[in-house]
Amino acid sequence: MPTRRFFLRNSALAMAGAGAAPSWLERAVCAAGAPVKRKKVLVAIFQRGGADGLNMVVPHGEKAYYDLRPAIAIPRPTADPGKKDDAALDLDGFFGLHPSLGPLKPLFDQGHLAIVNAVGSPDPTRSHLDAQRYMEGWMNRARGRERAADLRRPYTPAAGACYPRGRFGESLRRIAQSIKSDVGVEMAWADIGGWDHHVNQAGRRPSEGALADLLREYGQGLRAFWTDMGDRMSDVVVVTMSEFGRTARENGGRGTDHGHGNCMFAMGGGVGGGKVYGRWPGLEREQLREGRDLAVTTDFRDVVGELVSRHLGNQAVKAVFPGHDVKAVGLV
Repeated sequence: MPTRRFFLRNSALAMAGAGAAPSWLERAVCAAGAPVKRKKVLVAIFQRGGADGLNMVVPHGEKAYYDLRPAIAIPRPTADPGKKDDAALDLDGFFGLHPSLGPLKPLFDQGHLAIVNAVGSPDPTRSHLDAQRYMEGWMNRARGRERAADLRRPYTPAAGACYPRGRFGESLRRIAQSIKSDVGVEMAWADIGGWDHHVNQAGRRPSEGALADLLREYGQGLRAFWTDMGDRMSDVVVVTMSEFGRTARENGGRGTDHGHGNCMFAMGGGVGGGKVYGRWPGLEREQLREGRDLAVTTDFRDVVGELVSRHLGNQAVKAVFPGHDVKAVGLV
């Protein structure tokens, strides 16, 4: 019979509401050994639908970006007070954050948030389902719902942290609660959907529209989790991912179609933040994958594999990603 610690520890794996968790996450827990209290925690967040990494982490130093996206590109960083709210937030002189991700900019500046660009899956599919299966797999939904219910008790976030309303904010709040309950949580999983922006991705202004609204919820949620966890973040790493990116060129509906390369965020204890990792392949036609997509130069399994092995201390990483030789990214 499972102990209460095992019961709660595994409930955190299905906090996305739908009960989905990546197969590599389940293997990482199983390979780690007997259920015991750990000091290190990995929180994985999936942006379901194919997030537009090129407008999340804007290559404002790349002329081709503006040629490819005349209607939806995020303007270059500016000091003009009248235009600042719509412009990219400069990170390193070449890349910048979408203005709706303002809550995360201080974390990057302080060295707590790292970004990996031109990252993704080696699977060439443009199908959401196939790509999601490759990156995440599925766990038993009924088991996830049953076990998550054990954590539904009164909880007040610390330091005035304000999670965004909705399923994503609630998932992060419950993950923070479970970690701070000291029941031995090692890994947790949440997702945020709605990233499949084929049309009306942007509004009249870059700070408006479907993507801007979703990024605002995403950024506020991550910042609230950081604030809520306080000193406990030294033992926690949050990593985000999506099944694929979007096309480099905008389509006729002020949106983007299914692409390939994307970006991942990592924040928390031990992460070498304040840096954009990965080799940038460029956006000129001859540099694009199949003439249309950002090329992948870093395998997502290398990012997650490094966190599993170096942050969690799980040396059985080959059991987590069978058949893949994890290469160092340098995040931790």
